[in-house]
Amino acid sequence: MALASQALQFQLGEDPAVAILKKVGDILDDIDIGGADVMVGVFEPPEFSKTLGGIVVPDAVRKEYQYQGITGLVLKMGPYAYRGEKTTNWFLDKDNDPNPIRVGDWVAFAFSQGSSFLMRKQPIRLVNDQHILMRIPRPDLVM
Repeated sequence: MALASQALQFQLGEDPAVAILKKVGDILDDIDIGGADVMVGVFEPPEFSKTLGGIVVPDAVRKEYQYQGITGLVLKMGPYAYRGEKTTNWFLDKDNDPNPIRVGDWVAFAFSQGSSFLMRKQPIRLVNDQHILMRIPRPDLVM
């Protein structure tokens, strides 16, 4: 198990990636994403979660993640995501080689970007590839 995943379990209980995939993982093969869109399962802090400083996150704040969440797990990608002239080199590795976002990555995006909806009570956002701001190791690093 990856170190980041262990840290998530310690901080948040169940690994958030597992929680998201439990809700929608079995139907992803039946979904097609068009163009350069990226389907993201929006991170929601679990009930009784705490911030890194030990503050309990109130239910009202947790529920706002459905609408204003800014981090999520990449679930599917359209056929042109990170393949266009503008976005092929959007993310680079340490050797300056292309290192595009992939399914399974945690990402951050502006809450105003994309189309939001619920799928089996899981908040989902379709975000254009150029509006993914960064790849992050854990979804609770950005709030």
